[in-house]
Amino acid sequence: ITLGEGAVLRNFGGMSAVRVTDQAKLVMKSGSVIEDASSITRSKGDAGSVGPAGAVWLQGSDFEMKSGAEIKNVNGRAIYADGGTVTMDGMISDIQSNTHMWNACQGIALHLRGGASATFSGTIQNVKSTDNDSYVVYDVSSSIAFKSGSTIKNCFGTAKYGSLIYSTGLTKEALLDGTITECHVPNNLIYSANSNFPTSIGPNAQITNNSGSRLFYDNSVLDLQNAPAMTISGTITNNTLTDSMFVGSNNGREITICDGAKINQNTLTSSTGSAIFWAGANRRIVMENGSEVCGNTVAKGAVAVVAGEGNCFTMKGGTISGNTVRLCRPSW
Repeated sequence: ITLGEGAVLRNFGGMSAVRVTDQAKLVMKSGSVIEDASSITRSKGDAGSVGPAGAVWLQGSDFEMKSGAEIKNVNGRAIYADGGTVTMDGMISDIQSNTHMWNACQGIALHLRGGASATFSGTIQNVKSTDNDSYVVYDVSSSIAFKSGSTIKNCFGTAKYGSLIYSTGLTKEALLDGTITECHVPNNLIYSANSNFPTSIGPNAQITNNSGSRLFYDNSVLDLQNAPAMTISGTITNNTLTDSMFVGSNNGREITICDGAKINQNTLTSSTGSAIFWAGANRRIVMENGSEVCGNTVAKGAVAVVAGEGNCFTMKGGTISGNTVRLCRPSW
């Protein structure tokens, strides 16, 4: 299936605008559009219905969205991939959450499951939710990579729980190597759970001017002895958080702050046990030569760099400088 330049699919009914199964492939060329009119609000349908899937619904198939293609102004969800491969160089914009969708608001821009694989070099912007348990990108038992040049910006959530990006049971390491900026959620911006594979921040990443409870939460690891480390190599600046920046549960994976990483000029406003790095018991944090943790501000009652019972912080090199704990609590 090919949507060529000038092709517009508007106000889809049923489960999706395009459903792609088995060996089929969907290609959206530059200038093609899937959209809704402003009056469209989707409903679940008859009793027993699971609800609409999304503008594009994959079942073990391939979807290629070329630069200049758009899925925009959609009520509910842009892409639902149950298996298959998504290659996205286009733009997903102005998507509004809707609890009547299949799996509700788990992945308003993108829902991955069933071993699906997604590679993003395009843009996700202006995704909005006022519903509980909403996620802009939701990845369960699948894999995802945000390549250099990809952008997530101006995404907002106002209800309880939910995250910008949620991953659980990853089938391989997830990569964030693009830009995340001007996004505001009440809970974690990035949440990773129940996976031996980490979600790592690549050397080209720019995570700036966001707000939420925590920047990154890494939950339990299934096989701690063989779980690879989470690596941080990019730039993380000017974010405002009501809790800690990096949070990990007990007995989780190692976090390595790599050469070139810059964790600078961020603000933590909580005075209750918060830190730039906060972990439960028995976690290891390693800071390598060429990395920086500088100019951050945390509230009274917090610590600047590391907290948590039984943790090990190893500083092989790098710079920790100019971090401030308000009202005279000592900082590293």
